[in-house]
Amino acid sequence: METPRGHSILDSAWPEHMTAVEFNGRDHSQDHASYKDEMYRNEVLRGLGWKLRIVSFDDLRKMDRLAEWLTWLGGHLGVEPDLSRVTDTRLEHSEPW
Repeated sequence: METPRGHSILDSAWPEHMTAVEFNGRDHSQDHASYKDEMYRNEVLRGLGWKLRIVSFDDLRKMDRLAEWLTWLGGHLGVEPDLSRVTDTRLEHSEPW
């Protein structure tokens, strides 16, 4: 997407809701220059009214954290996520809506 500060690529975005989820992997802890650039880009997007959720690997593998951000996302998309598919070990291989 285009912003006043340049082009931004979002990991997962719902432009009609101005909502996005950014997934931070290992590279975010190893490449500090890229991390700082991304944090700046995220703040530009927030300044434009976008709602962003930054998600790490632990947010995907820890069920309480997974349920929390899926609930956050569902709230911004106007849907209720089906958290019955969030199990003790993983999210089943389908959309949680």
